[in-house]
Amino acid sequence: MSFLNPIWLWGLTGLLIPVAIHLLSRKEGNVIRLGSVRHIMDSASARFSSIRLNEIWLLVVRCLLLLLIVFFLSELYFSSESINDKKWLVVEKGLERDADFVFLMDSLQEQGFELRYLFEGFPLVDDDPEINGGVNYWLLVQSLQAEAVEQAVVLSNNYIKNFKGQRINLPDNIRWITKTPVQHEFELASIDKSEFIWKRTGSSNGLKTHFSTQILEGSQATGKADTLSITLVSDNEFEYDKKIMLAALQAIQQTAPFVFVIIDVAVSDYNPVRKADWVIWLSDQNPEVHNASVIAYNGAKAVDSQLLLEQVTPIYWKLNTRLNEGIALNSHLAIRLSEILLPVEMFTGRMEENDRRALPEQAAWSSINPVSDRKTASVSENLNMYWMVLIFFTLLVERLLALKRNQ
Repeated sequence: MSFLNPIWLWGLTGLLIPVAIHLLSRKEGNVIRLGSVRHIMDSASARFSSIRLNEIWLLVVRCLLLLLIVFFLSELYFSSESINDKKWLVVEKGLERDADFVFLMDSLQEQGFELRYLFEGFPLVDDDPEINGGVNYWLLVQSLQAEAVEQAVVLSNNYIKNFKGQRINLPDNIRWITKTPVQHEFELASIDKSEFIWKRTGSSNGLKTHFSTQILEGSQATGKADTLSITLVSDNEFEYDKKIMLAALQAIQQTAPFVFVIIDVAVSDYNPVRKADWVIWLSDQNPEVHNASVIAYNGAKAVDSQLLLEQVTPIYWKLNTRLNEGIALNSHLAIRLSEILLPVEMFTGRMEENDRRALPEQAAWSSINPVSDRKTASVSENLNMYWMVLIFFTLLVERLLALKRNQ
């Protein structure tokens, strides 16, 4: 039993009012009809006067009515949640043997905390379960709250990649302790390109993840370079544009983990049936392309556009202006082309696996409209209707009883 507005409990002092009214009230005596008062004489004894309660049941009903009104204003509600004495120490996979947490885990286990994994179902660490897949911190907090644990201590990495969905408030019975990520160096890929080895390495910590590319000789690579076929179609009016485009492709080729196979053909000699991963179309004519991604120039549709390369469909990009050295440099043509042409999906999984960026605690949890407040407000709103019905019924009984007792 709790009160949302306990200050209204001062209204209970108003219970003195109906008690005082009943103490000071005088009930009318019985009327005896006499034909004559000639033989009636005043009593010689002193009049008896006392303060006593009259109409006890009416007094009880009125006090109950006042009591219900005070409880309604103070927003009394009853919590039906059952919290048992379970205590859990929940650790993210990999932190159960972390040197920074060994003393804390031993101390909590001595106090009766069960050691469990921060994973769906919260399996016991002693059971040595097989845990595969990622975690969602916010979803797991909601699941942990549903377990009705009296107290829980969570040891987590707080990786940004594991915060998914809507940010929630951290419940009062859950203590969240974060491991500060250390600098992590990893190899993203090393690819043999015949003449040299293309190697991409990454470095990640709690603040940022960045990458660097190295061109090495004589190193052992982990894989062979894939090819990317590009058909460059142009006509005579776009000869200079074609040179700029070829220069940009050659610049990308020097640091890209793919081998470009570039086929340069005129519009009149282009065969749309020929297979290619990409077709770059430099002509005023409409492109005729089958089963390939396209980068095409079309001046009629690019009068007001501010973008050099604009995506129209998932496989169609529009070149919005003619090319020269100034436009290529100012619009970062090589960088934009590399973002469009290179299939970086092959590296995404390894990038996420080694990402060590962490979300600060003050940003991880919401401080607006806590879960406990929302639940209490919801319960209070649901009870208001019952309080009003009960008050109305009690008032009706009081009026009927007062009318019957002439009070």
